[in-house]
Amino acid sequence: VEKDHVFMLWFSIIGTSAAFISASILLQLFGKKLISRIKLWMNKSEEVFVFFGINGAALTLAKDILRKDKKRLVIFLQKVGLNEDVSLYHEAEEAGAFLVNSESVTENIMLEKEESIVHASHEAGTHDPSTGSDFKILNHVGLIRKLLNRSAHLFFLSEKEEWNISRARNVLNELKTLFSQKPITLHVRTNSAELEELFYQSLASQAKNVKINLVNLSEIASRQLVISHNPVNWIEKDTENAIAKSDFTVLVVGFNNTGISALKKLIEYGQFEASDFKAIVTDKQLEVKKGRIEACFPGLISNYAIDFVETEPGSGNFFDLIKNYQNKLDFIVVALGTDEQNIRLATDMQQFLIKSTTKQIKIIAQVRDNENYNLFFDPSKQVSISVFGREKDVFIEKIVVQQHLEKTAKRIHEYYNSKLATGKTRQSWNELSMIKQISNISATNHIYTKLVLAGLTVADVKKFATTKEFESFLGAKRMEHLAKEEHLRWNALHYANGWDTWPLDEIPPDSATNKDELRKLHACLVSWDGLAPVIARFNEDYYAYDYENVCNIFELIRDGIYE
Repeated sequence: VEKDHVFMLWFSIIGTSAAFISASILLQLFGKKLISRIKLWMNKSEEVFVFFGINGAALTLAKDILRKDKKRLVIFLQKVGLNEDVSLYHEAEEAGAFLVNSESVTENIMLEKEESIVHASHEAGTHDPSTGSDFKILNHVGLIRKLLNRSAHLFFLSEKEEWNISRARNVLNELKTLFSQKPITLHVRTNSAELEELFYQSLASQAKNVKINLVNLSEIASRQLVISHNPVNWIEKDTENAIAKSDFTVLVVGFNNTGISALKKLIEYGQFEASDFKAIVTDKQLEVKKGRIEACFPGLISNYAIDFVETEPGSGNFFDLIKNYQNKLDFIVVALGTDEQNIRLATDMQQFLIKSTTKQIKIIAQVRDNENYNLFFDPSKQVSISVFGREKDVFIEKIVVQQHLEKTAKRIHEYYNSKLATGKTRQSWNELSMIKQISNISATNHIYTKLVLAGLTVADVKKFATTKEFESFLGAKRMEHLAKEEHLRWNALHYANGWDTWPLDEIPPDSATNKDELRKLHACLVSWDGLAPVIARFNEDYYAYDYENVCNIFELIRDGIYE
């Protein structure tokens, strides 16, 4: 019996030692790769964010997402992009992201070399089997369940537009074969603003709960511009009546993609009741660039005061132009070729204007890379300089993902659905056209403008007990002006997206619709007073929609949807 006890003791010791040695060997062979996979499988986060490859933009966005909530599941798929800076993967992992190799789970674990966790960059032209149209990357790396059981965001943010679209299309085809219970959004970076709608159509999803969000650098830089420098914060206001007491005038220097996007955004957010909007655009070879605007955005040309003046930025003629408008200018947006050009011209203009005018003017220069320029500028100066468009400022969740805005926009869409007459088709959010989704998101963004014009904050609105109390505070005159503001915004948003007015006398008599989406024409793209005959023609109270967009502010804030 005693020998049996001794034998069992030694058997246990040897067995335990063997298990320990085996575990040590496994850890040595597979290292943090295996541990990372176990942690990934165990993660119960309700949101997953998957990045296809890495660069500075992807890393910046991932850090911002994790900064908001460390419990979120952020994954980088490695060895999927071209010319990746693999050193960034270490930063991503330190921030709390998971790294998943593009080999299958089995292939991944069987790799014995620890350094294979981070792979060298692909050389251009290297064959990558995962680029095939029938390749199912999500299933290959074992992420399908992670996506189907929670809200998911997939990011394709390389500098190569064609690669982003091609890979997004492959993933989209894979998702079409699945049934997702939760929303999935593909965020696809593009560079060609003029082709954005074509890209959107080419990626149009038939997969349930799957949405496409195109991330254009010029567009998101312009979003950041109006968030940081909203015109409503600059103008003089009469909050008792919710109107502007001053006009708003902007000079845009440089008319490439960013200059065009900035102009359109400032038109959208620079419309105020009892105020005039004025824009001056200057650049060299401007006639060619102006031609595209006239052809693609006719509503901007015919409905807003925009002067196009061809000059060489920095020339004598250019500074003559500045002098002619210096006592009217509010904003000057500088969007030339390089950061150095933009800052040099901004500082030259600042020195010129300080000597020649006493007007408060804000110069906003596009800066893509340098994070030190802000240290040079004094925002309290009469003519101040600020920057916009830096990667760390634009690749953030609020601007790229826009979840908070979309949540509110969906609520606005639900309201419109509830107002549709019996028999009319109600569309879900994902069934909406791109312009309708953009318009609802724009209406959400514009809530801030309406609150500022009314002299209110979110905290002020929360003090009201009911919608009726909120409306009573605003009063009839202020409510009317805010409704007119909403119509001005709606018009500007559509004109800036290529739409134009559909004159009533050109609409077929038997037509029951007020718009032609194919030709981008809408009967309601008229002045506030011009809506009356459109209402009579279609027997629908379009004024009510603008008023309701104002009244809904209370419920959106009360319910914590808009913050």
